[in-house]
Amino acid sequence: MKKIYPTLVLMLLLLGTQQALAQQWQQKLKEMKARIQQKVDRQQKEVDARYAEHLRRVWEKAEFMKAPAPFSIPKPGETPIYDPRVNPSAGNEAFDFDLFPTNPRAADDRPDFAPPPLPMPEAEIEEEELVIMEEEQEEEVDYHELPSEFSADDFRAELSREQLRRLNRSTSFDFFGAHFPLYYNSAIGFNFEGRLSERRIGDAWSTLDEGEYELLLYQFVRLANMHKLNDWGYCQLINSAAKSLYPGDINAQTMFNLFFLSKSGYVVGISYHGNRLYLMFPALQTIYGTTFLRGKDYKYYLVDLNGGSTDLDEAYVFNKTYPNADRIVNFRFFQAPQLPLREVSRRLQFEYKGREYELNVRLNKNLINFYATYPFTDLDVPLTTPLSDMAYNSLIPQLKEIVADMPETEAVNLLLRFSQTAFAYETDDKQFGRENYLFAEETLYYPASDCEDRSVLFAYLVEEVLGLDAVALIFPGHAATAVRFNQQHSGDFITF
Repeated sequence: MKKIYPTLVLMLLLLGTQQALAQQWQQKLKEMKARIQQKVDRQQKEVDARYAEHLRRVWEKAEFMKAPAPFSIPKPGETPIYDPRVNPSAGNEAFDFDLFPTNPRAADDRPDFAPPPLPMPEAEIEEEELVIMEEEQEEEVDYHELPSEFSADDFRAELSREQLRRLNRSTSFDFFGAHFPLYYNSAIGFNFEGRLSERRIGDAWSTLDEGEYELLLYQFVRLANMHKLNDWGYCQLINSAAKSLYPGDINAQTMFNLFFLSKSGYVVGISYHGNRLYLMFPALQTIYGTTFLRGKDYKYYLVDLNGGSTDLDEAYVFNKTYPNADRIVNFRFFQAPQLPLREVSRRLQFEYKGREYELNVRLNKNLINFYATYPFTDLDVPLTTPLSDMAYNSLIPQLKEIVADMPETEAVNLLLRFSQTAFAYETDDKQFGRENYLFAEETLYYPASDCEDRSVLFAYLVEEVLGLDAVALIFPGHAATAVRFNQQHSGDFITF
């Protein structure tokens, strides 16, 4: 037994030496990681300093153009009536049309989510706990249970004591029925009182860059992911925060929007005319009736996120893209935003072949208000936007039950009858004072609609209730829908 003791002592010594070496290597790796991070931070500061300097001096005067409306002739003042004597094969001008597929993946395979989440802030938690936290963030949010107020504790629990110390101010803002607290560093305070100048614009960028913007940006991305916002929703989210941080200062709000959209990876620019700043960005879709500038790489639209006028003939512009920003605003989204519930009901009545039908539809007014902020853009945006869960579950089962025993043609005709007669006909100019395409959910909400709005709703119902493909057709001053039947039917057709 005595011979074993020296061997045991030697093993313990070796083990202790290995542990000491391991600790030394861990310390070296930690120091190396810190040096690399310092270098990255220093390089990022240099990038932002150069960009701020460009904002102080790289401007040019430019002329703007205006995107025309998609209609070459006015819309009819009353519900159009189909004339079977007009033959599309005869080359009649009325059948010059644009075609819009309703398949949301047809033109662009990329899903429309908010910008990718930033790395988790370095909090004082164990690695195993971090994995659990990330898994919890992946869970779906049930719209019935969605809180109207974002939990501050949820966000602050993820931060280290040092990060919490740096967020030394707080405010709150409203967002379509939700009320969010927002934590920030007081260093981001600035204003544009007095005369606007290019130097002050560059100084404002530097001020925001020095204000712990990463933690503020992380809150925006977290909220966007939680509420399933698309690009336009993300823009509106940041603008809502800007209005709370800089009340009454439109130029400061615009500068805040420029900074945080740039840091989120979006291609954005800025311009000024007189004493007013304007946000500019390119989009994957056309924004009709909006002033735009043809830049070197993009067509920049002047956008007021508050819905104000951007009708300019000329301005001084800065359209130098922030380094590594390459995301173009896409107005599409493949699921409705998850917003707090403010329920409204609509009773929709129509008649088909002598029988009266009545449908009760439940809608979320907060979602309707969000859709109302949309600019006038391509028809494929509302065509590819699904109903919210609430609207879908209250409408689609009722329609499926009604058409369950009908032949295919009869079922399509009933859905067409519903889309055409359950709502009053009125042009957008008369109802809203401007031209626009309504989302299907908006058509169910508003008392009146026109031909494009009904085509969007009808195409959606044909696909969801009957499982048939549909395309929208835009004629001069009118819109219609073509349906792909499973059996041969007589009538006009297109090949697509």
